[in-house]
Amino acid sequence: MTNSDSLQPAIRDLVRTVFSKMRARNRRNLSTKAVLKILFQAKDRLPDGNPIKDALPFYWYRDGPYSNVIHDAIKSLQDDGMLLNSRAPYKTYYFNSAKANVPLVRADQHMDEARSAITEVVDEFNHTESLVNEIYHDAPYQWYATYNTKFKTPFSEFCKSFVEYSPKMHRRDNILNALDDAVLDFPQFPEFPELCRAFMKFTRLLSSFLLTPGYAEHRDVFPILDGMSNAIWNAFAYGVRIGHHDAYYDNKVDGWIKTYKDALDGLDANLRLHQEKIERVSTYEATASPLAVDMKQHPEKYGFEKLELA
Repeated sequence: MTNSDSLQPAIRDLVRTVFSKMRARNRRNLSTKAVLKILFQAKDRLPDGNPIKDALPFYWYRDGPYSNVIHDAIKSLQDDGMLLNSRAPYKTYYFNSAKANVPLVRADQHMDEARSAITEVVDEFNHTESLVNEIYHDAPYQWYATYNTKFKTPFSEFCKSFVEYSPKMHRRDNILNALDDAVLDFPQFPEFPELCRAFMKFTRLLSSFLLTPGYAEHRDVFPILDGMSNAIWNAFAYGVRIGHHDAYYDNKVDGWIKTYKDALDGLDANLRLHQEKIERVSTYEATASPLAVDMKQHPEKYGFEKLELA
């Protein structure tokens, strides 16, 4: 039995504490991502030697730090009726007030420290957006902010506006500028250079398409490019967790490596499948800054400094 298994009741209690503290600040409904980010920050504030710190294992993934242990605790609280699902389409939960009298884990120094850490985080980051920004500041790679937040999300909304004829929230030039920043900020995986090559091919296809006169008429291309953008991020997330995880997940690394390589194979196949179609409607040869061009042509020359985990 691992430390996380033996402290599962305590972890369930900490999830309840998160809901309680946020409800006191008029945040009744919480997503799994919000709970994970609060507990990740709370863990970082616990002193070494507190067993709860080791019982909250994380790895970096698509939306930042993720924990199967905390996810399982949330599911367990759902099964017991303590957490209820909010109305669709929101994937959030709220605490069942009818279960408020269910006993908490007996207080001790370690639990008091953990509850105090949660209170500090909630008081400091009352808005989820500020918490996300702080989390990404501690990320192992700057790309969490540069690509995921500043490029991928706006680009997905940009594509959707053409497919659904909805109001355009983002200008083409802003998308291209964000893409160029993502190129320059790309973190290399020396052991997995395939992702870099795939991303550079995607940037060439996207830049050429968006700079082609009349590109907006080819609405069938936008979902393809949006799918590629998401596939690149998924592959990146699969790769990041291989090298950035707590020891609790060491036994999963072999499987994660296979998942990462499978994702790269799928991404390469997707690029080859749609490359001709996109190039056929793209008549503009995209240009970029000299530095961006050199990186696209010689990615092996560039290394990026990793940010230290907090």
